Amino acid sequence: NLSRAHCCWFIFFAFKIKCPYIAAAEDFLSIVIVHNLLRSSGAFFIRRSRMEFPELYRVILYEYIQAILIDNHHLEFFIEGTRSRSGKLLSPKFGVLTIATDAFFDQKISNLHVLPVSINYERVLEGETFPLELLGEEKVKESLTRMIRAAKILNMNFGKIFVNFGEPISLKNYANAWQAQTKQDPFEDVRSRKELVRKLGGEIVNQLSDKLVIMSTAMVAAVLLMHRKGISEEKLVKKVDWLAKEIVARGAKIGGGNTDSGAVIVRSAMNHLDGIVNRQKDVFKLSFSPKVDYKNILLLSYYRNTMIHIFILESIICCAIAAFGQQIAWQEGVLMSRLWEEVQFLYSLLKLEFTTSKSLDTINDMIELVKFLEKRGAVIIQEDRIKVNPNGGENVLSFLCYLIWPFIDCYWLTIAFLFSLKEKGQNFSEQKLYQNIQWFAESMYEERVIDNYESCSLDTIKHAYRTFLEWKIVSVEANDDPQLDDSYPSSPEKVLRLKMTEEQIKSIEEHISKFQKNSFAKSVNSPLEVARKSMLIDLSLIHI
Repeated sequence: NLSRAHCCWFIFFAFKIKCPYIAAAEDFLSIVIVHNLLRSSGAFFIRRSRMEFPELYRVILYEYIQAILIDNHHLEFFIEGTRSRSGKLLSPKFGVLTIATDAFFDQKISNLHVLPVSINYERVLEGETFPLELLGEEKVKESLTRMIRAAKILNMNFGKIFVNFGEPISLKNYANAWQAQTKQDPFEDVRSRKELVRKLGGEIVNQLSDKLVIMSTAMVAAVLLMHRKGISEEKLVKKVDWLAKEIVARGAKIGGGNTDSGAVIVRSAMNHLDGIVNRQKDVFKLSFSPKVDYKNILLLSYYRNTMIHIFILESIICCAIAAFGQQIAWQEGVLMSRLWEEVQFLYSLLKLEFTTSKSLDTINDMIELVKFLEKRGAVIIQEDRIKVNPNGGENVLSFLCYLIWPFIDCYWLTIAFLFSLKEKGQNFSEQKLYQNIQWFAESMYEERVIDNYESCSLDTIKHAYRTFLEWKIVSVEANDDPQLDDSYPSSPEKVLRLKMTEEQIKSIEEHISKFQKNSFAKSVNSPLEVARKSMLIDLSLIHI
């Protein structure tokens, strides 16, 4: 975001490097005076909203960005395309990157160097608005009045900020290596060029994830969310100290240095979690109330999610182990072949949620991670079986599972809602569909069907819905009923239809529910029963 871009300006200025042109969102374009100031500082604004001549605009933007590079200027843009509302790294967007690489492949420039830069800080500036957006509220529009009111934050302490640089990527060398490996020519073959750009975008995001510094607020938030009824200061310090060591063992850095004790980390974090965490004597408790829509839980989950990429693959494996139950996972041991089957399912289910430089594409990938978990005391490998280490392994397993249980709950809730749709199809606008799934999720939380309010996050609901579209559980089709009123001619009516049988969907729902912490989901006959209890089955038609 633009506030992070300010850091780059300072770095360029301090080291006497030519300041870059910055691709910025159109949010600031409508702010009087400010947009002129930003333009003078090198920013140019990319429109995302509908416009009268979209093709003409795209051509002008394309030529403008390439002109910057041809004139040998620096170009700064944000590979994720937008700010993460959930704290997780986002998948790369390829618009600006494609335009920039086209300048090289079309031989307008001799080479292009890409320098990944990661910027993160202890206290998120947008802490008041991000949780509200995840609850379905519209993004607060930037305005001159709002910026003037925000001047008070200049007197606030936002903690440490870390700027880390990755390894520069020469597109010329990258393309040569690509050609040698794939025997394809991105200079002539458009499809090959597109594949190369996608791989390059992934490489950039992977470098960013590897360079991220884990802040004190992320570690403390992760522990607090495991103890929502409160935790003593002594236990909090002990658990945070353990977590810091686990992070360092995985090659990541923690803010303030890898030698900071748990006490130092907790003290630093509590300076920035005021209002979110209450302290009663020596016990820290989360401060939340239904009256504020549990905004504080979502903010804490934001901080926790900033470090989740470090543990995500291990979390998937541990959650799959736990799904086999006490008898098998703790005593008999899980067959590696069976574990691999469950890991594949869970990895496929959550693939849109996380970006990481590692993968779980093969059973050998899983075995390497299982061996690492054995070194960390989580599991024991016995020939072709794996079981939880009785000497402290349950604590490691519990932490890793807690990181992804909220996401699994959300996916279960989403398939439960989709299951409730009538076979003949429901007419939905996409936004209205998300709102109804979120309403269903919140009602399930209030009825204590699920444990974690962050499972109601709009961000996760969207990913779950996209996954089930890819799995062809449902499909979105053009409406062929001419009698339905088309309220918005620019957005044609769409119909959401179930594409699988009830038995097939029930089988997937039951498979997902195996990985949940809460056993309630496993006790109901089907997600349809849950949907009926919440009166979702008789939803009226909603027109786009």
